[in-house]
Amino acid sequence: MSAAGAATLAELTVLGIPSILIPYPYASENHQEFNARALADRGAAVLVKDKDLTGPLLVKEIRSIINDAERLRNMSLASKRLGRAGALNDIIDCVEKILPRH
Repeated sequence: MSAAGAATLAELTVLGIPSILIPYPYASENHQEFNARALADRGAAVLVKDKDLTGPLLVKEIRSIINDAERLRNMSLASKRLGRAGALNDIIDCVEKILPRH
């Protein structure tokens, strides 16, 4: 279970970790939901909106993944396919290009 910031998703996917993503609802321009949807649409994650999150729903989602070995394996493979080694460094490079140097 995680929020859906770019750096977090880069780490999850490069390691091929299936996830339950709960996008931070106040992120600028709702970008975390778009990030989470990109993984969920490709079978690498489950997206649960913050407004829908309850304890019983979270337990249900966790159990549905860990009790289904094939689903867990498929989510892991899908996550790994989306992973890009060095993505975090690419993000940092972009930020450094945008920010003025002092």
